[in-house]
Amino acid sequence: MTFERTQNPRKQGDAGMGIAISWFARQGWTVCVPLTDSQPYDLIVDDDGTLYRVSVKTTTRLTPQNTYEVSLRTKGGNQSRETVKFFDPNESDLLFVACMDGTNYLIPTARVEGRSTITVAGEKYADYQV
Repeated sequence: MTFERTQNPRKQGDAGMGIAISWFARQGWTVCVPLTDSQPYDLIVDDDGTLYRVSVKTTTRLTPQNTYEVSLRTKGGNQSRETVKFFDPNESDLLFVACMDGTNYLIPTARVEGRSTITVAGEKYADYQV
């Protein structure tokens, strides 16, 4: 399932959530969507009685090495003050990455080597492509 680059990052995030929900459902996992967005994860998935907190990220940023760069930080705030929250692997169990070309990755957060960005579609995360 591919998606297009959009000027609105929220729309791109919505596409990523849909892709992640679809992928987990096709694997037979139960997918739970939190009622609010105040928690540091996007989904809870149930794999035969084991619950996992999932962070979902999307990327359209293709590097010259033909790998995708994934931004892990979250920007927010208001007009007078912008805040940046860096990725904390203790706040979720799995990182689901949806790339623009339709490739997806499911990475245990303990294996994520970065707080700001990571690069997928290379050797480091090849074992986690789903």
